Amino acid sequence: MSPTKPKDDTYHHGDLRNALIAAGVQMLESEGAQGLSLRKLAKQAGVSHNAPYMHFADKEALLAAIAEEGFHILTDAVRSAVDTAGDDWRQQLSAGSWAYVRFALDHPSHLQVMFLAYEPQQYPSLYATSTGALAVLSELIQRGQAQGKIVDGDSHYLATFVWSLLHGVATILAGRKMPPTVMGRVTPQELVRGYVAQLIRGLGV
Repeated sequence: MSPTKPKDDTYHHGDLRNALIAAGVQMLESEGAQGLSLRKLAKQAGVSHNAPYMHFADKEALLAAIAEEGFHILTDAVRSAVDTAGDDWRQQLSAGSWAYVRFALDHPSHLQVMFLAYEPQQYPSLYATSTGALAVLSELIQRGQAQGKIVDGDSHYLATFVWSLLHGVATILAGRKMPPTVMGRVTPQELVRGYVAQLIRGLGV
């Protein structure tokens, strides 16, 4: 009988880090942040319970990586929506706004960990990535100001104002907490479009 080969802690999938992030996203959906653990993920991946620690110091580090991935997806979605919305500034803002809200509806697992209180010094890459979608909004505000469509002022401040509205709507819709009397027969996309139109009127010159 040939000797039993000792278990190799190397994950033969080839990319344990990304495999753990993907599995972590799935576990967040089923068990939430409280139920996620590196030990559970290691068992699910078929590696030793120490293997995940080669890539993540602890559970928070994994959550930060999932959050960073979420911000990448969000920024790409918003920028792509703006870039394909045509030349009209109002349409660009409406499309980018819906992309933000749709991200929250399509990626609730990412959303639940993206805005936790991570230390900037410990996760600099996460913090650099987290400003991407806001930067796209800031560019849109500057474009609207240059075209005389909205009031002058600090574009970053106005962008955070728009972002706050979008994030609030996105969180409410993703959590299914929008009162039925508000929604009626209106779809989430129509609701966002209406909010943005009202917002533009409020910011108009």
